[in-house]
Amino acid sequence: MKFLGRLLLWHKLLLVVVALLVPSALLVMFYLGNANQAVSRANLELSGARYTRALDHFLYGVIRHRGHTNVFLNGDNQRRDPVAISAAAVDKAVAELDPIDRELGPSLNSTQEWVALKAQWASLRDRAQTLPPDDSFVQHNELIRDALDFGAAVAMQSGMSRDPEQAMSRLVAVAKGRMPEAVNRAGIVRDRATAGVLRGYLSDGDRSMIDASRQEVTALLAQIDRQLKWIDATDSAVQSQVAPHFQRARDAFVT
Repeated sequence: MKFLGRLLLWHKLLLVVVALLVPSALLVMFYLGNANQAVSRANLELSGARYTRALDHFLYGVIRHRGHTNVFLNGDNQRRDPVAISAAAVDKAVAELDPIDRELGPSLNSTQEWVALKAQWASLRDRAQTLPPDDSFVQHNELIRDALDFGAAVAMQSGMSRDPEQAMSRLVAVAKGRMPEAVNRAGIVRDRATAGVLRGYLSDGDRSMIDASRQEVTALLAQIDRQLKWIDATDSAVQSQVAPHFQRARDAFVT
């Protein structure tokens, strides 16, 4: 656990999570731009890209809400306002995705799952500040996992994950798979380490989860780095514009 001694826990790990959001958003924008050049093939894929980009706002909002709620429930009473602010941001993401689902849901077969995901969020939002810390953490994780799975399903249904161009399929794999998972896992490291500091100790379960999540983030970052370098062979703009943001996030995590 030597790395814990080098972390300015809440602020530094929050910066890592935020830094990872930048390349994730840029990758989706690159996909939108490239797919738009082949409209005859890409109408449904473009719909999937629009949908999953909006879904990212919901997903990353829930990850932030998990972090703020975790700190509040573990004893930092000054975090009540950030919990409310992050909940409002998720509600805004829901309101923004609703009309997109009404428009695209029939073609993407997404509406039933989106309705269930919204209900899951509404239930957790209303109870989050009254749950025991570990229960809140587990229920946030369940919602995040369901959102990740939902995004992967939309990407598959729209054809984004089956793009015949290998560079595009790899871009989708990074933007809709490895990058969101890295954000989530980095958030878990942040949340569990911060909870330990606030409580004054790390349980064996905390240590195991932090170590496992940290190893997963390290592996995911290495995979993303390899994929970005490969994509650079066919689209140098991805490497030149996305890579600097990604490298800053990677450096922040390993330092």
